[in-house]
Amino acid sequence: MHRHDAHAEAVNVPADPNPPAGGGGEPALAGALRLAWAPERLQAGLAPHWPGISVRAVASTGSTNSDLLACSGGPPSAPQVLVAEEQTAGRGRQGRVWYAQPGHSLTFSLARVLRPRQGWGALSLVVGHAVAQALQPWPPGGEPTGSGRLMLKWPNDLWWYDTPPTTPSARARGRKLGGILIETVAVPEASAEPGSRWVVIGIGINVHPPGVEGAASTAEWRPHDEAPALWHRIVPSVLDAVARFEVEGFKPWQADVQRRDVLIGQPIVVEAGAVREEGVGLALEADGALRIRLTDGREQRVVAGEVRVRPDGRLCPAAGGQA
Repeated sequence: MHRHDAHAEAVNVPADPNPPAGGGGEPALAGALRLAWAPERLQAGLAPHWPGISVRAVASTGSTNSDLLACSGGPPSAPQVLVAEEQTAGRGRQGRVWYAQPGHSLTFSLARVLRPRQGWGALSLVVGHAVAQALQPWPPGGEPTGSGRLMLKWPNDLWWYDTPPTTPSARARGRKLGGILIETVAVPEASAEPGSRWVVIGIGINVHPPGVEGAASTAEWRPHDEAPALWHRIVPSVLDAVARFEVEGFKPWQADVQRRDVLIGQPIVVEAGAVREEGVGLALEADGALRIRLTDGREQRVVAGEVRVRPDGRLCPAAGGQA
């Protein structure tokens, strides 16, 4: 199994030490759904474009990503979408385990067979942009009206700002709204194009305040939209973006994602294992890599690792201008 450098973390609350059953490959169906998800209506709307697609809603499971990864055996299947009101073993980066509280967050996964013609590196950025556009559309080359801004943080997070972050210090004050976890497994070559993989995209979004410092929720600017309404907006947007990415790569989104990414022009700290570097984010490259300028003036590509915004927002020495 391949795990791309992205993760889904909706509500940052440690897992219940005694979670309900249903963790691995089989969704836990026990318990009634609390919200009106209407999966049949979403499926009917998607079916003309995605024949055979399956859309399901369950009350509780361990991890929707794990459940859909278990669907990868045998011949390629039609796309799958699975939402759970409660996740008791949601996975994040570095082995973190997260618990999604019913009604407080939107946690779901979608899966399909995929063979990107230009590589996998920028997939999490394209998915993040699709989610952001569904929640707060930005016009081409511009920004929305109003004070709040929903932005991206390379490579996989969504951050909310109460006011437009026009300075480095303002960009350091963003709050995390959600994240993305992308995992893939191989499919039999006899049943798919060479290089195809079963890709599972997990998305976690805070819908109501989770009571965690530094977290944001969609209720701050979409107070009348509960999780099912957001789900119905996001799923078509992501499916369409992934289909286009498979053929065209990152180029159609590159400029828009770069304009929306909080790390561009921002003093940052990059940590990859024992290596720690400070610099300024310069640009997003065609393969999704982050290009930075280090404090000694050298430029470097970053393809993985933890990237933190410098909390003081100070420019590093020899940072120069923005690319």
